[in-house]
Amino acid sequence: MSFGGSVLAMITTLQNNRNLLRSNKGFLSRARIGGLKESYQKAKEELAPHQSLSEFDRQLIRNRIRRQYRRRALRNRSLFFIILISFTLSVYALNARYTHQQKAEQSQKINRLEAETNAAFREALTNADESFKTGNYYPALHQYLEALKLRPEDAKLAYKYALSCTLACEVEGKFCDRVMDELKWVSSKHPQDKALQQLYLRFKNNHPELH
Repeated sequence: MSFGGSVLAMITTLQNNRNLLRSNKGFLSRARIGGLKESYQKAKEELAPHQSLSEFDRQLIRNRIRRQYRRRALRNRSLFFIILISFTLSVYALNARYTHQQKAEQSQKINRLEAETNAAFREALTNADESFKTGNYYPALHQYLEALKLRPEDAKLAYKYALSCTLACEVEGKFCDRVMDELKWVSSKHPQDKALQQLYLRFKNNHPELH
């Protein structure tokens, strides 16, 4: 085999090694994985067992190793970005799933609270109406108040509460010490309700002793 053919054989041997080097200086000392150093020494012994390779041969080998290194570095960078993108997408998907689950749980909680509130409101209102119809105004006003706490914006309910307060005082002689304060309170909450305002003025005019 000619000298040039031996060099090509050596380069072919080095192509099969996957460990590449960064620079000219100390490139053999960094080739610890995959047998690159051993392949180089073996090729050198076959080419020139008792003499050093020429600088041209060394440079040829180094250039081939650099090309191999660049190809592997490019492949590793591409693999790294693929892994990074996959990881980012996985984290995003998990976060979206967690957020969706949190919203679903929150929505269920709100719906459950609304159902409980509606049930409590209907029960308090039903009991209050029954007490009012039977002339038990004092229990009715407390039951209307419980319903009013759940629906403070309900002007009709506020009127029923105020009327129960006035009748509890006028008919049953109960709650007279607090009726004016309660009428002021519900009237201030619903200043546009004419029926409620008239009830407040009527009771105020008819019971000046309670001012």
